[in-house]
Amino acid sequence: MPSGLKRDTFLDIIYVPRDKTFCVGESVLVLTTDSTSSNVFSRWKGPGVVRDMKSKNSYMVELDGIRRHIHADRLRKYHVQVDEVCCDLAECSTVTAAAAAATATVVGHCAIVHDED
Repeated sequence: MPSGLKRDTFLDIIYVPRDKTFCVGESVLVLTTDSTSSNVFSRWKGPGVVRDMKSKNSYMVELDGIRRHIHADRLRKYHVQVDEVCCDLAECSTVTAAAAAATATVVGHCAIVHDED
């Protein structure tokens, strides 16, 4: 078997390119070098906001009030995760009298309702 064929097959298995695309206004994390130690270590900072798309893999991102031109390889989508929501039952108009007696309770699930829903 030719050595070129082995190498191409190996690289195809190991390196699978992914196209990262971000929309204008989307929240992202930015990979930056850690200034407190050596340049080998990096940290994810953010969230930042994508302000403009310069090219297919290049974006203008606003982070801490500063706009930076950053390649897509150094960006990651920012996902918000909610662990717990506290609800003040005294303010809710659709609760029963027994439930209204409690001042606050922990809700195990959450729903976000938008005006257009």
